[in-house]
Amino acid sequence: MPRKPLLAATISQLLMLQAAHASTTGGVAAPQHSGIVQGGPDFVVNAADDAGNGSCGVAVGECTLRDAVLAAESNSDASVITFDPTVFATPGTLTLSNGELAVKSSTTISGPGASQLTIDAGGQSRIFHFADLASPNSALDSVNAISGLTLTGGNGDGSAPDPGGRGGAIRSVAELALDQVHLVGNTTAADGGAIWSRFRDVTLIDSTLSGNTAAFKGGGLYTRDNAATVINSTISGNGVTTGSGSGGAILSKGGSLALANSTITGNTSLVSGVDANSGSLMGTIVANSSGADLKGTFVVADSLIEDPGTATLNTVSNTLLSVGPRLGALGDHGGSTPTHLPLPGSPAIDHFSGCSGTDQRGESRPFGAACDIGAVEVQESGQAGADFVVNANDDLGDGFCGAAVGECTLRDAVMAANGDPDVSVITFDAGVFASTQTNTLTKGQILVASPVTIIGPGQSLLILDAHSASRHFLIDDGIDASLLDVALSGMSLIGGSVSGSESGGALRNRENLVIDSISFSSNSANNTGGALFSAAPGSSTFSLSNATFNSNQANVSAGAEIQAGSGSVVEIADTEFQGNVGSSRGGGLALLLQGTSLDVHDSVFSGNSLRCSDCRGAGLYVEASAGVTDLSRLRILDNIGADVPSGPSSTARGGGLYLSQTSGSSSISELTLSGNQAAGDPGGLTANTRGGGAFISADQATVTLSRMTVSGNSSRQSSGGLYLAGSNNAELSLLDSTVSGNSSLRLGGGVHVSVDATSVVSIEGSSIIDNAAGTGASSPAPAGGGLFSSGSGSLNVSATVLARNSDSSASPARDIRSEVPTFGLVNSLVGDNTGSGLAGAPIGTPDVNNNLIGDPLGAGVIDPRLGPLADNGGLTLTHLPFADSPLIDRFNGCSGIDQTGNPRGIVVNGNPAQACDVGAVESSGDLIFADGFESAVMVVAFEKHAAHLGRAQIESRLRGAGQNNPVQILKTTAAPGSDALLVVNARQHGATIELQLNRYLDGEWLQGAWKVAGSGDVILRW
Repeated sequence: MPRKPLLAATISQLLMLQAAHASTTGGVAAPQHSGIVQGGPDFVVNAADDAGNGSCGVAVGECTLRDAVLAAESNSDASVITFDPTVFATPGTLTLSNGELAVKSSTTISGPGASQLTIDAGGQSRIFHFADLASPNSALDSVNAISGLTLTGGNGDGSAPDPGGRGGAIRSVAELALDQVHLVGNTTAADGGAIWSRFRDVTLIDSTLSGNTAAFKGGGLYTRDNAATVINSTISGNGVTTGSGSGGAILSKGGSLALANSTITGNTSLVSGVDANSGSLMGTIVANSSGADLKGTFVVADSLIEDPGTATLNTVSNTLLSVGPRLGALGDHGGSTPTHLPLPGSPAIDHFSGCSGTDQRGESRPFGAACDIGAVEVQESGQAGADFVVNANDDLGDGFCGAAVGECTLRDAVMAANGDPDVSVITFDAGVFASTQTNTLTKGQILVASPVTIIGPGQSLLILDAHSASRHFLIDDGIDASLLDVALSGMSLIGGSVSGSESGGALRNRENLVIDSISFSSNSANNTGGALFSAAPGSSTFSLSNATFNSNQANVSAGAEIQAGSGSVVEIADTEFQGNVGSSRGGGLALLLQGTSLDVHDSVFSGNSLRCSDCRGAGLYVEASAGVTDLSRLRILDNIGADVPSGPSSTARGGGLYLSQTSGSSSISELTLSGNQAAGDPGGLTANTRGGGAFISADQATVTLSRMTVSGNSSRQSSGGLYLAGSNNAELSLLDSTVSGNSSLRLGGGVHVSVDATSVVSIEGSSIIDNAAGTGASSPAPAGGGLFSSGSGSLNVSATVLARNSDSSASPARDIRSEVPTFGLVNSLVGDNTGSGLAGAPIGTPDVNNNLIGDPLGAGVIDPRLGPLADNGGLTLTHLPFADSPLIDRFNGCSGIDQTGNPRGIVVNGNPAQACDVGAVESSGDLIFADGFESAVMVVAFEKHAAHLGRAQIESRLRGAGQNNPVQILKTTAAPGSDALLVVNARQHGATIELQLNRYLDGEWLQGAWKVAGSGDVILRW
């Protein structure tokens, strides 16, 4: 029979749909009486399941959609099927369990809204089949329409009654119109991923086809031998899976295709996005196809085609060719179906005139100077970009960053930046964010997929709360071959959460990233990185500074985990990790690196814990292969590994720090490791628990630890302070450091060294003092209160004091127990040789290696005469030798600086041949002033009654003081144990500088006269 004119067909279908919507919105009341069958021809669905025998009862629960379709088939008149508004008042899903719904007679199905009702075939069948099943390949003279539904999970798999498997969600040989329908995630083994239509016309209005796939042709829509019309619709992200297949979005064969005010984008086919024998485009975007955008012959007006390919374009007018559309992501931008919003600066905005009516969302056309190309008419005046200012504190986001206050959210700005080809900077309106603003994320994570710098107003002014529903940011453009440059600063991220195998509760990153001044608090991940997870591919850069990580949780590393590959650079500075809880590694921070340059400095790791049976690095975990590792000026305090009773077979390594360096090198300097525990108390652990302060392992690597303090740590097996392990030609060195007040239930209260036959551990210029080992009930063997070594390699100890340590085992070795075959001890002091196998060498009679060794059974234990652990200068606490300490001026040949930063080799007792002290601190005797006034020591011993002050430094102290105003430039006590005090004042008038020296000695103040200083350096004598 002759076909109706296309326009007339479209109008008739629209009228039918509008009438159906009017009936529904007018409030079709649910029948109040059961036992009565709806008489038709119209039917109301009042049950949300898929049962059905064709008997459509009036009572709620008595008429399913399948019932209604079957009832309509038995009715001779055209039927309209609507849905009871009380039954379908909230969004829901109707799951098809009994196969496709076959529609033979003219039927209009008017759903409650695409966001209200989803029909899901679960991949078991297609959803609708408009055909006479007795002859499914013959044209059917019925007129059908669908509106207000989402159709998903359809599968045209080729099973009966259609062996061809055409049409994933819909197969039609009848006239069909779709209005406000979303077809998403359907598939077919043949053609037409969402819709297959032949013989009779098909019309799409205000609808979206997304994420559908076909094996061969027409990833979204396949039409043949008919007229296909697409108006105000979006066809996005569909595709064909066969390499030679065409029409990732649409394939029209043997008929006509008209596209009006629609957006066709991001569809996949190596051949074309839209393939038509005879097509027309008016006000339409076709772009971002994986192949060419068009194939075939088209009449084009007022449109945008990014890649016309080899298509024949006739009568082209006012059309943009070879231009990108700059669209935001597919999403909810208003209306009942998802759309792509043109971003600020899009060439599709205000491009042509003469449009009328509404866009896909129901918004009026035109807005602004002219009409927009595509399915969406932008309703705001946008910021031009590439930079954007956030001026709204909510989470609405359509990707359009409006210029007026309240029109650009953070989500808008990021979406706009994602669509801008240039590098963007996002800032925040100073007026809107003048006081603290909390933004609760309601639409899930914010995707950053372009190079952008986001500069927040400050941690206290912007709080992003994910409300435990999602993470805050995903930074990933999905392209591993190249990395974006992204920077994020000035905000607080709280309440982020991810489940399953996801990592990064607040932020997940796969690009080059700079984070500055961000607070991460109370975030969680089921996998790793309670707050942050970064794992960029290839050679990347990662920088974290001035940040805080508080009370985050994860099942692996709690605060943050950073993974980086060969050639990458990772820097972490001025950041605090506090109170985070993990269950495997890195309660505060975990770093897993391969060939990476790592620099962590000036940061704090405190109060973090791990709850697991195999715990490593409760504060900081570093696993580095090759590359260079640098840890400096860190405070690692009060962290706990294995913070649960876990049984004797559990493992806890590195209560504060765990470092495993395989090849490459590590430098660890000026760290404070204090109050950490390997296995919490009561943990019950007696095996495999090592390194209360730190567990350091080197394999084919060089590791140097210097100028650090390890104090007050504990382990429930060995090495309350440090565990140093070397294998495969490793070299480990502990230099100019203090290990004090640590304890272990078994071996090595201060330090446990384990070294294989090819490796060497050296301890030089250090103080191992007041540690305790063997405190457990079952410690029969010597435990080495200060130092215990085991294995088959070498241990060299020089210029080191081991004293005042204790061993509570049955056979104690209080200060040292070495069981390695190669052991060297030079220029050192061992307070007590019990259990060490070392011969006594009392003060005045050192052994051949210039060691002093106390012997309680001989000349007695040697007291090193050290003060308490205190701030004696530098960044870490030390034990300062008293003036009569036997550690002072013991040998010659030292160089460099001690733990406090003072130079080595200061002569105190007048013998330059023995200028070097044993231990971590080089004594200046009763040194008056050092470090901070001049770069070298300026004041000699108090008893020598002389001080050397630099002229330039005196002038710098007086700068800004004013004329004749005295300034105290030097104040110091004399030697420990003495109450002597020296105070030097200075004043200036004109170019003249005067100095006054004052002393407190023997209980009396002696005030000096003001003396004119010369033009050079000054020598003070008293």
